[in-house]
Amino acid sequence: MALLVNGNKYLAHVVAKGIKGNFEPVVFWYKELYAQAKHVLQLIIKEESTGSVPTMLQALKPGLYSKNEEVAQWACRLLSKLAFDFSNVELLPVAWEWFTAQNGGLYAFMACLKRHPDNGPYVVAGITQFGRFNLLELFTIELKRIFVEPLEYIQTMLLMLKPLTEAKFTKDEVKIVC
Repeated sequence: MALLVNGNKYLAHVVAKGIKGNFEPVVFWYKELYAQAKHVLQLIIKEESTGSVPTMLQALKPGLYSKNEEVAQWACRLLSKLAFDFSNVELLPVAWEWFTAQNGGLYAFMACLKRHPDNGPYVVAGITQFGRFNLLELFTIELKRIFVEPLEYIQTMLLMLKPLTEAKFTKDEVKIVC
């Protein structure tokens, strides 16, 4: 419980910097949550009326800021999985609100991409799962809100282009635009 007090600050610190620089327990934690995603989803659904969707996503978000690439990768994978599962139980609109909020999930995913460019496929999977029904808005409005400088927006899009064209979910969408 101590990990979740003060707005998850201690948890965020541990996830981003490891436990005395050791990231193995953090990687294990994300892997275990990923393996138990079905049960995590059931808990979120059970507590939905208390705001469990944004609370859980906010608790998992610090992994996207981690200095450790593997932690960031597993955070992307877990958040992507949850977003996919949310779409099947009609919780994706609530998750989208969290995702597009100021300093929300999209901002964290972009920080992850900037810090760990090799995690591009995981970042793209995550943002496209959250933006599944809002891809046009995601790429034309929300990303431009984060990257106000055209050069920074273009550089980010270049980092995401290959993963976007390789992913089954977005491949056809990218071909239509191009």
